Amino acid sequence: MLEIPAETSEADLMPLRAPPEEVREDALAHANLRKIAIVSLQEPAAREAGRELENRSGATVTLITGLVQSAFTTAARDADLILFVWAACSHAVYRAFDNCRERLVYVQGTGASSIIAAAEGWANLRKAN
Repeated sequence: MLEIPAETSEADLMPLRAPPEEVREDALAHANLRKIAIVSLQEPAAREAGRELENRSGATVTLITGLVQSAFTTAARDADLILFVWAACSHAVYRAFDNCRERLVYVQGTGASSIIAAAEGWANLRKAN
């Protein structure tokens, strides 16, 4: 039989609590972005990610969902950050961004969370440098 010593308090029996997590700054909110472009044929996911990125960064988000180069791809080349969902894009659209690869971030996956994670990774890397 297990006996608990009389001097043991109720607090001693409570599970240990983890220290509160450190509150981190949202790197996207402090990235000074004016314009973000999301290039993807998965429009619902891109639209969902765009809403969150606008809320967090304050930037204007443009969605590029076409199969060919157009006025939209031309306008998107001016974005501070271009999130390119490579698994859901055409080669013709990819070539529209030949002259601005330094602002192009490849998104692994096609969902909204993948797009947001790519933007967060970019912002955190930029903050660290």
